[in-house]
Amino acid sequence: MWILIVIAIAVVFFFSKYSSDKSQLRKNVILQGGLDQVFINFLECVKRDFAEYKIVKMSENELEIFTLTKDGQNFVFVNKLGFGDKVNYRCDPKRSNYLNAEIVVEGNVSNQVQSYQMILSELIKKHAIETE
Repeated sequence: MWILIVIAIAVVFFFSKYSSDKSQLRKNVILQGGLDQVFINFLECVKRDFAEYKIVKMSENELEIFTLTKDGQNFVFVNKLGFGDKVNYRCDPKRSNYLNAEIVVEGNVSNQVQSYQMILSELIKKHAIETE
């Protein structure tokens, strides 16, 4: 009986902690002006290296960018912001999810340029893309 009470209290605690952290994450993104401002350095790199780009999805914690290379190849970059400024960066030739993503890099908000460069070097190796 006591074990059930302890488990119930733990579940309530973890759920409230998760809700609080998610709310704080949402508030931080809003205070910074949205995900396009949070990932401004990443977007500047994309703008520099690709012929065209377009933000196709921007939710409270995910930014999806469609790109077109100079030689006509399409790629989709997705940056998913998590707790503690952790970010999952992924890139694919088409829309996908994290389970079947071609290139995935985990980083944080402060090292978005380095994460982008890691993804770009993999794209150059795998797809022989031409950058601007």
